[in-house]
Amino acid sequence: MLQKDIKLLWGRAGNRCSMCRIELSQDAKAVGSSFTLGEQAHIVGENEGSARWSDSLAPEDRNGYHNLILLCPTHHTEVDKNESDWPVEKLYLQKSKHELWVKETLGDSADTEVLAKQIAVTSIIDATVELCDLQDWKIWASNALSAEPSWRLDLPDKFFEYRQRVAAAIWPREFDELRRAARRIQLRSAARLNDRSNTSCGVR
Repeated sequence: MLQKDIKLLWGRAGNRCSMCRIELSQDAKAVGSSFTLGEQAHIVGENEGSARWSDSLAPEDRNGYHNLILLCPTHHTEVDKNESDWPVEKLYLQKSKHELWVKETLGDSADTEVLAKQIAVTSIIDATVELCDLQDWKIWASNALSAEPSWRLDLPDKFFEYRQRVAAAIWPREFDELRRAARRIQLRSAARLNDRSNTSCGVR
């Protein structure tokens, strides 16, 4: 589940349950008498055997914004235990009605602008982790710095895609430091590929 999808879901739901509209919290440490911990419920079930599961939805779409609805724990339990009362179509409609209510009742252009900036920056962070293999950084660095450097076959293509993403990104001015950091990673990845082309680095 990508952070940009989570931010979009919580932002459009106004941090409120899509059923009872109780105010929710994303942080378990912040839960108090005025806050209930929100849950990102799947409309079409995530796994076979779960509520409203169907093989008609692609696996990569199951954890995306369009297949999630923000609920309090009580209503999450209710919709999953009563599938006949809460079919997929009804949940989509409930989500749309709630988001429209949030926009008309709680909507604020400043909040929308902040959310848009968060999504833009989060997408670049996700791309950095995914395309630069930061989740396997120790393995990547070990292979690159060894006496006989080796690279995964798909790494040049991933670095190239990352450089394109950074070049095309729209950066909010207050995230200039992050932009510079992404630019440095972009230049380093280009240097690594140049080193590879000038040496006899192995591939795996």
